Order: sequence, then structure tokens, then C-alpha cells
Amino acid sequence: MPRWPNIDNYRLSSVNVLNNVRLNDKNESYQLVLQSDENKEKKWSCNLSEAKWNTFKTGQKLKVQVNLLNIIDCDSLFLN
Repeated sequence: MPRWPNIDNYRLSSVNVLNNVRLNDKNESYQLVLQSDENKEKKWSCNLSEAKWNTFKTGQKLKVQVNLLNIIDCDSLFLN
């Protein structure tokens, strides 16, 4: 399960001093990387919600719609 790194080992400061660390907003994204069975060099990616990303497994076969410009429709993902 993804988690944020522990910041206890860092020196925190609100002053901009060399080697100090300031916390910023935490942002996360979940990216699904897809590879073509027909051409291993063809890869696509989709940014998904954590809930949807967690439904997929590494190496799982999926089907997705690809248009004539070789752009995938991430909303069309479904199990093969």
C-alpha cells in the first residue's frame, strides 16, 4: 500500500535555510501503464483514482479502445 515518507529524520524550518526542509501540500497520483501484446515497444498510461487503480494487477490482460491517432480511451478499460 502506498504511503507518504516519514519526515521525522528531516529538519523542518519555516525559514529558507540551506539543508532545511519545508513541507508542502501532499499530492498523489495513480498511473496504470499498459503495453501492447502485439508490439512490446507500444506503451500507454492512464491516470486513475486510487480505487480504480487498485482493481488491476501486474501482468493482467486488459482490453482498451485505441483511436486512429494511437491514443487510448482510459474510460474503456476492461478485463480481457
